[in-house]
Amino acid sequence: KRVEYVTTDMYKPYIDLAKKVFPNANIVVDKFHIVQLLTRELNKLRINEMKKLNTRSREYKILKRYWKIPLRKNWELNSIYFYKNLHFKNMTSSVDILDYMLRKFPNLKEAYDFYQNFLLSISKNDVAMLEDILNTRTDKIPMCFRKSIKSLKKLRKYVINSLKYDYTNAMVKGKNNKIKVVKRVSYGYRSFRNFKARIMLMERYKIQKGNIHSYQFAMDAAAYFNRFC
Repeated sequence: KRVEYVTTDMYKPYIDLAKKVFPNANIVVDKFHIVQLLTRELNKLRINEMKKLNTRSREYKILKRYWKIPLRKNWELNSIYFYKNLHFKNMTSSVDILDYMLRKFPNLKEAYDFYQNFLLSISKNDVAMLEDILNTRTDKIPMCFRKSIKSLKKLRKYVINSLKYDYTNAMVKGKNNKIKVVKRVSYGYRSFRNFKARIMLMERYKIQKGNIHSYQFAMDAAAYFNRFC
């Protein structure tokens, strides 16, 4: 009952469990998962537009090569520095490439504008702006995003909480990914103790600061690891 905040993804059973176990906590949907939901749909739209084209066409190659540009925040794109890009005769910037894509593909432009407004509301923690987006009439929402917006509406309270409270599980996910990499590059560990020792070695410079017990554990882990591995 003393837990104040729980950060999770949009998997409904996790949210239901959090409400049951932590009845007084504010449930926060991680921003990463909110943005990822729409990012995937915009990328699918780009791929669908590509499938309509001849694979040898210039438009197809541009959509394929520069696929990351439409997914980025438009205020982070470079409009000052020009450089030589494949499939363009003149020197171009990232903004020029984006403009070309949006001119050639109206469906992509409509979805892109909606997507950027959504990103802006998340980046600015603008609750009112996000509420307006969620309240948009279905026929005014680009087709590719209708299912995603419907999902967000079902979790409206927890999605809004992600803007109200500055909490994320990014650090936990980062450490979890590092552990997965250690396991993968080692082709697995037969001994859990060896595995734990390797993880502690990886983190020892962070845990030893101001904590003699953590430092000693890391040194013991290092000695154990060097002896048996």
